[in-house]
Amino acid sequence: MKNSINIQLYSSCNCNCSFCHFTDKMYKKIDPQFVLDYLNQHDDINYIVITGGEPTLAIDEYRTIINGIDKTKKRIILQTNGWWGNNETIKEVIKKNPPSIVHLSVDSEKQNIININNVINAYNFLNENGIITYVINHTNNDEEFKTYLGIFPDLKRGNIVYDNGINLYDCGTALLANNTVGKINVKGWL
Repeated sequence: MKNSINIQLYSSCNCNCSFCHFTDKMYKKIDPQFVLDYLNQHDDINYIVITGGEPTLAIDEYRTIINGIDKTKKRIILQTNGWWGNNETIKEVIKKNPPSIVHLSVDSEKQNIININNVINAYNFLNENGIITYVINHTNNDEEFKTYLGIFPDLKRGNIVYDNGINLYDCGTALLANNTVGKINVKGWL
């Protein structure tokens, strides 16, 4: 997306999906002030994709960043695996600091670790609070897709990275959890 940025809020995840190249075992959280300073210097950024690892594992950083952004000028997209569907603290933070859109990821590999009922609860919570939610399945397995389509009628197939149409290996600027500016590509963070 033109005028967009990816923010790696947390470098690690509570899953270890084989298709995901955007996580490590470093357990680093981004400094919210680093993000806000960058955004203040780049007023032309319209879309902010908050990702990880799993960004809700850095919920305090999420809250600080969201509170510091002028949401009338920015669309905020939160990418999450929905593990927090039964966590009232995280739900309260998201309710008080809602993103514009949530990409909620489901697949059989992830659901071996995260109970699908937690994800369903997260999905229901987001819809009840008027937050636009897209449920994404990242596999090419038709049977798996049909199974999740039975649970989430608006399920979409998705890719972990979207090509910007120019260079598949350079998909945009990213603020990384180690507080550096990098790029997102099809294999992970540069």
